[in-house]
Amino acid sequence: IIYMNIVYYFAGVSGIAKSSLQYYVIDSNEALEFKLVRSPADIDDEESTFKPDMSHQVYGDSEQIFGYSGLRIKVYYSACRLTTYLTHTYTEKVDPEKFEGIEVSNLQNLQV
Repeated sequence: IIYMNIVYYFAGVSGIAKSSLQYYVIDSNEALEFKLVRSPADIDDEESTFKPDMSHQVYGDSEQIFGYSGLRIKVYYSACRLTTYLTHTYTEKVDPEKFEGIEVSNLQNLQV
């Protein structure tokens, strides 16, 4: 389970770097997309996609993901077997060498 506390990630980071890192804080409710797939046509149908109201069970009370900009996490379920497909895309990721060794959230730990 992913739990993150943004304050923890910013601990020990200088003020200028801290303000630059705010760009990489994502609202997990906005980044997550769920879809129940009943037929192949549903895969490309954006109207069947929905976002969660809450994600604190996975991303902590802050419901934030750190380390990415333009992050989209897609979680698709097949309707008959509930087989899960998980993927993510992003436009930019924090470089730990530029920000005093700071680490990004591990997106592969998402339990579906």
